[in-house]
Amino acid sequence: MTQRRVYQDGYPYFTAFRTREGIPMFEDGELAGLMCRVIFKTCDMKQFEVLAFQIMPDHIHLLLYNILPPHPAVGAVRLKNGSAGTAARARGYTISDVMHGIKSYYCDAIRDSYDMNYPVFQKRFYTRIVSNRKYLHTVIAYMGHNPGKAGLPARFRHHPYRRFNRHAIIRLF
Repeated sequence: MTQRRVYQDGYPYFTAFRTREGIPMFEDGELAGLMCRVIFKTCDMKQFEVLAFQIMPDHIHLLLYNILPPHPAVGAVRLKNGSAGTAARARGYTISDVMHGIKSYYCDAIRDSYDMNYPVFQKRFYTRIVSNRKYLHTVIAYMGHNPGKAGLPARFRHHPYRRFNRHAIIRLF
């Protein structure tokens, strides 16, 4: 059974996704740096703000916020190109669009630069809406402590593996 996605404006999304078969490809700092650039480029294109991320060897945690204001329309709408769409599409991009963009842009980049021509990520991703301050603090603490709990070297606590935009996070709640 397919899980339905819920799109909620005004709240950040806590998202995680994994490499296929747990391949620890992000132990390589160059590949982690590439992922960092892809995250920022994709979120900029899809109009999402990167509040925080943590790149682990075989998975990534993201805290993202849709910067477009909520659209008052509900249900089917007519898009600029004349086709029918949903209110979510009319107001901008969804978290699913962002995740598809990150995964596909990254795969394109490694295929071109490293001649890796095979699927890198699992098809699905995990998303939760962060709807209150307490859960936001829980998510940030989880992301911050994750490398230490996994026994990873200190480099996983610094750029390009980690970023916390504290000013953007504070202004949310």
